[in-house]
Amino acid sequence: GLRPSQTQNFMRDAFVMDFEDDTNTQSSSNTTITEGSLVLSGGANTGTWTSKDQLLNAAITTVEVRAEGQDLDASTFQVSVDKGNNYQTVTPGTPTSIAASANDTITARASLLKDADNTTPKLENLAIMVK
Repeated sequence: GLRPSQTQNFMRDAFVMDFEDDTNTQSSSNTTITEGSLVLSGGANTGTWTSKDQLLNAAITTVEVRAEGQDLDASTFQVSVDKGNNYQTVTPGTPTSIAASANDTITARASLLKDADNTTPKLENLAIMVK
C-alpha cells in the first residue's frame, strides 16, 4: 500500500512496486516477471503491465513516477485514478497534475517498448508518488 515518503519534489506518499513476484500485477500482455524484473515475453517488441489498484489515503493533486531498470527510454508510463477507465501519460521524474479524492484508487501501467536504441527493456521497480 501507500507509505510516507520524502522526495526531492516533496511528494507525500509512495507506492513502490518491485517485480520479485506478481503480487502487484492486475494484468499483463507480452510481459513476464523474470529474476526480479519485468521484461518482454519471448520475441515481443511491445508489452503492457498494469498494477493492482491502490487505495489513496488522502486527496491528491500531483503524481510522479520513478522507473528503475535498463533500456526504458522508449517505454511509457501511465496512471489512472478511475480504476483504469482513463489513463494519463506521465514522464518519469516529472511531477504531473492529476486530481483524485481520498478513498479513490490509483493504478499504474507500464508499456515496455523495444527499439534500435532500447534492445532489452527491463523494469526493476516502479514507484508511484503522490501529494
